[in-house]
Amino acid sequence: MVMFAADTSLVLSADSESIEDRVFGTLDKLDLWFTENELLMNSGKTKIVEFNYSVNFKRTVYNQRKGTATLESSESVWFLEVHLDHRLNWKDHLDVLCGHMARYAYVLKVLASTVSRGAAMMADHTYAH
Repeated sequence: MVMFAADTSLVLSADSESIEDRVFGTLDKLDLWFTENELLMNSGKTKIVEFNYSVNFKRTVYNQRKGTATLESSESVWFLEVHLDHRLNWKDHLDVLCGHMARYAYVLKVLASTVSRGAAMMADHTYAH
């Protein structure tokens, strides 16, 4: 289990035949822990991702209710501010990152032509650091 700020992530490994039992057994324990600590699982952010490099891998599709949460399969997830897809490919993360950088470059371009150099540098340092 990895806990960071308000996020809790479970990382499990098992063979294909036992992964579902392992997932739901662990979720039962996690649900009990949340209840004992007066916390709730955010069902809108609760996802199951099966990571596998194999091109021929057939993903299991989960759409089940667990307590108050609906657990859904997903092809990707945000984990510690990194966008991971089920093949551990960087493409989706880099697409998001490039979008942020393009907006950042546009804002700096507009600022450079409308405010003083010092103000543009302050905006750059505030945004980028």
